[in-house]
Amino acid sequence: MKIVRKIFKWILYFLLIPIAYIIVSLILTAVTIERKADNKISDKVIYLSTNGVHLYIVLPVKNMDSLLLSGIKHNATDNYLSFGWGDENFYMNTPTWGDLTFNNAFRALFLKSTTLLHINRYKQKYSDWVEI
Repeated sequence: MKIVRKIFKWILYFLLIPIAYIIVSLILTAVTIERKADNKISDKVIYLSTNGVHLYIVLPVKNMDSLLLSGIKHNATDNYLSFGWGDENFYMNTPTWGDLTFNNAFRALFLKSTTLLHINRYKQKYSDWVEI
């Protein structure tokens, strides 16, 4: 009889997680937020760029804070800066999908390793950027 009670208790513990999730989700769906239409037109734009393997976030220099720009080497004629971040080994040794090796992918996904921030400077807007 004790074994049956223990099994029943473990089944209840196991079912408690999805039941609690369902209860919380039902309660939170009842919460409403009054949304007001925001008709302001923003001139701040963010672009995305990719070489097929790596993704870059491209920002106009005019929208960046001067404190951020003080730590980045750039020229006054640069209009855009792109930022890419990732595993150093993967970033340096995998410029295209043809260069991808199992070792590089496994290290980037599962092992603790050094990372780097890759910054490019642009004077003009490129047509392959995707506006978000």
